[in-house]
Amino acid sequence: MRIGLLTDLHLDDAGKEASWHNPYDFDGALDRVAGALDHFAAERVDVVAVCGDVAHHGAHALPARLDALLAAVPVPVVAVTGNHDGGPAALSAALPSSRAGLPAGESLAGLRLAGVHAGAEGADASALVDPPAIERWDAEPVVLLSHFPLVSHAERLGARGLRYPGDVHEHRAHAAALERRATPTVVLSGHIHARDAQCGERILQLTQAALIEAPYECAVLDVEADDGEVAVRRRARLLAGPPPPGPLPVISPAEERFRWTAAGGWVAGDG
Repeated sequence: MRIGLLTDLHLDDAGKEASWHNPYDFDGALDRVAGALDHFAAERVDVVAVCGDVAHHGAHALPARLDALLAAVPVPVVAVTGNHDGGPAALSAALPSSRAGLPAGESLAGLRLAGVHAGAEGADASALVDPPAIERWDAEPVVLLSHFPLVSHAERLGARGLRYPGDVHEHRAHAAALERRATPTVVLSGHIHARDAQCGERILQLTQAALIEAPYECAVLDVEADDGEVAVRRRARLLAGPPPPGPLPVISPAEERFRWTAAGGWVAGDG
C-alpha cells in the first residue's frame, strides 16, 4: 500500500494570524494542498490520507476549493477528524468527495486501513469518538489513521524544547490495547505538528509535521506485508512556504525505514 499523507491543514481565511512551533501561513495553505496532491499523483499513491485538523475553526467553514481539489484525486481520499474540525458529521458534510472514518477498516492494496475520529460535537475535543475497532480487524496488520498520537511524544518533544499540545484522552489504554494484538499496527497521526517516530513491540507510530506551518510538509508511505513481516518506508516532502523563523519541529529524518517481525517487534532500519 502506498499512502499520500497530509495532516494539520488548519484551513481558514487568508490574513489570519496564529502559530504553534512557527507562525501559520493561512494564505498559502490551499496552494500547498494542491502541490501535495500533485506530488501524490506523481508517486502513484493508492490512497490519500488526511489525519485531522483539516479546518482551523470547524469544518463548516472549509473553502469549496478544497473539496474540488479532493474530488479530482483519482484514488480514495480518507479523512479523520481532529480537535479543530467539529466532529465527523461536520467534516463529511464539508468534504462530500472524501470518506470520513473507516473505523472498522477496509482492504486497500492488500492491507487493512482503519481510522478513528477525535472531537465529537458536545464531547471533549481531546477524546476519540470511538476507540479503535480492534475486535473487527481480524488477525492482520493494520494501518490506523488518528489525529492524536496514541503513544505520547511529550517527553521526546520536551527534551528538544518543542511545545507539546497534550495527549488524547486515555492514550495509555488505547496504546495498551494495540500492543495486545498479535499482529502489528502502524499508527499515522498529526496534532503535535512535528515529524517523529516511535517503535514498540507491535505499534509503530509515525507523527507527521503540519502543512499549515514550517516545515510545510506532506509524506509518502509504503507499507508492505509479506510472509509474516511488515516493512514501512516514509519519505517526507517539503512544500513551498515562507522561511521559518526558528528550528524546524523535526526529530525523524526525511526518509526512514522500519521493519516488523514476530520475533523482534518493530525496529528502525531494514531490520
